[in-house]
Amino acid sequence: MKESRAQVFNISELAQSLGLSRSTLLYYEKLGLVKAQRQQNGYRRYSDADRQRLRLLKRPQAGGLSLKECQACLDGKTPHASPCYRKT
Repeated sequence: MKESRAQVFNISELAQSLGLSRSTLLYYEKLGLVKAQRQQNGYRRYSDADRQRLRLLKRPQAGGLSLKECQACLDGKTPHASPCYRKT
């Protein structure tokens, strides 16, 4: 059985994989949308879970929600009347 390792990205790799700039990722981190792990040398490291969260963030943002509304949607802190709640 093959053991899988969690994928880890530096800021440039993550930015490229999402089609975002480094400065956008730094801004998102400043807002608390994502939190990088810091290495001893100060470099930021992001997990695949961080990448997935940012991918999910892009969808409601493209639909016109503010970053604050997007964060509330991802954190599950929205009432059912919020713009990110949809009945299926």
